[in-house]
Amino acid sequence: MLTLILPILHSLRPLNLLLIFVFQLVIFLFGGGHGAVGFTFFLTFPVLLVAAGGYLVNNFCDQKKDAFNQKENRPKLAVKPFLFIYFGFNLLALGISLIYSIELFLVVSIVIFLLFLYAKCLSDWPLVGNFLVSLLSAFSVGIIYFFPIDNNWEMSHLYFLIILIFNVSLVRELVKDCEDMDGDKKAGAQTVPISFGLNFSNILIALILFINSIFTGAWGFYFLSIGSAYFWLIVVLASLGLAIACSIFLLKSEKKYRILSNVLKVYMFLGVFLIPALR
Repeated sequence: MLTLILPILHSLRPLNLLLIFVFQLVIFLFGGGHGAVGFTFFLTFPVLLVAAGGYLVNNFCDQKKDAFNQKENRPKLAVKPFLFIYFGFNLLALGISLIYSIELFLVVSIVIFLLFLYAKCLSDWPLVGNFLVSLLSAFSVGIIYFFPIDNNWEMSHLYFLIILIFNVSLVRELVKDCEDMDGDKKAGAQTVPISFGLNFSNILIALILFINSIFTGAWGFYFLSIGSAYFWLIVVLASLGLAIACSIFLLKSEKKYRILSNVLKVYMFLGVFLIPALR
């Protein structure tokens, strides 16, 4: 039984799902939302199901690359349990979204298709796959628009958070490609570091982080002008982004990209504390 359960639990990436849930819950609460049960069932639950399905199909399709990347200790997904759970998650998400609205149903359908397309082929395309995953990561927050909440938001601030999530997700996807470069090359993938080299990838990662930090810092001056304590939180986030950008070139460890990937997870989680500032 454990041989069936462990691969599935590992593939679902529970920490990532928890982060999505926390982001949506905090946005709902600070946005003055009403009807927490409806919000959780009709928006958060389908998003988590679709995300979990996306992680499953991506891990299933990546098993060959994982072997090349010396991740033999990663549990292998059996075909029948994978298909049962993958289609079960997606059909349930589609059913719930259809009950809520035809618009949400169409959006969820498109997201499911794009996640499958990414896992099947686009993850091997330079930048295209990275861009798509980052866009879908930002969408997990942007989908909040489908649920009516009080007008407690500065909508430009919510756009700002979506852009931040997109940028950090893009950086993390590029970092993971650098970490798995040797194995991906053996598997025939054409990711950014394979197509353009590690030096180009490092510069691109640092550039995105630098632009993101400048963007974040500029937003912080709004809070400085109104005397808000959020200014200092934004300064910390902007400074951390610059520090990560510099570490791309300063770290000499063979596990540099794995370290950076974990740091970027923490960096993204810190964005949760920015949500109250959106009001």
